[in-house]
Amino acid sequence: MKRMLSVASMLIMALATYAGNLFVYSVTGSVERKAGNAWQTLTKRAELQESDVVRVKDGASLSIIDKSAQKIYATGAVDGKSVGTIIKEQGSASSASTQFVAHAVKSLFNGNGTDNISHSAAGCTYRGDIIESDIAKSILAKKNSEAQFNVSNEKSDFGVSFDLVDPKTGEIVVAAKAGREVYFRVKNNSSKILYVNVIDVASNGEMAECLPIDDAQTLSHLLIPANCVIDLEDYPIELTYPLGTDNLVLVASEVPYDLRQVNKFLKMPNIKADGKQQIGVYSRTIAIMQ
Repeated sequence: MKRMLSVASMLIMALATYAGNLFVYSVTGSVERKAGNAWQTLTKRAELQESDVVRVKDGASLSIIDKSAQKIYATGAVDGKSVGTIIKEQGSASSASTQFVAHAVKSLFNGNGTDNISHSAAGCTYRGDIIESDIAKSILAKKNSEAQFNVSNEKSDFGVSFDLVDPKTGEIVVAAKAGREVYFRVKNNSSKILYVNVIDVASNGEMAECLPIDDAQTLSHLLIPANCVIDLEDYPIELTYPLGTDNLVLVASEVPYDLRQVNKFLKMPNIKADGKQQIGVYSRTIAIMQ
């Protein structure tokens, strides 16, 4: 009897370990959970069980936060797979920054951050700007000429790339008239979860951040799972004046970062190209015409 009780206690403890610890951290595109014979849309903060079966459409992504283990897991397209299986398969690609995950948990549940996403997000102070400074230096270390933003894709630490897609036609855009709207289709060919943003260097040299930032600076909405292609359709950009050729530089990092701060460092005189931060870079140009 004691042995049976012991086994029962172990089962209860095992179930308790996972109960109330798994939550939806972010959703990009169409993501659903099976409920009986139907499928229900999953949203941020929804509680999950390992036995839950989820469906993630092509171009979409789901990230899961484990409050207890302080880890973030993410997946791209799956057609009916349990949460437990996703965690097992994606374990090696889970977020490794304990400091950041602790901040993400607070932002998600304690009201220390908001879901507001904009180009003028308030930001937070859970860490300094050392990461942004190092990312800026790493960008400069990957240039292939004296031109500040002539970045070499071959020097990227992670296999990343992107296309510009017309949301109405699905066409890949390589040149466009001013005023045309496009979104980023980001390809993460690495084995790591990456957070991305894109620097737009206009023909007149002005720099801008293409993708918006959330108030809590978690970049959960710009999280790209390992070995996935994700459509950031919710964050389109408009190709605007001045006319000419813009250089778009994708920057991918294992930890979230504030591209506004990165750009500030890039504009500083005499900044050294000696960054230690591993980053993915991918640069391509687009012609903006009348």
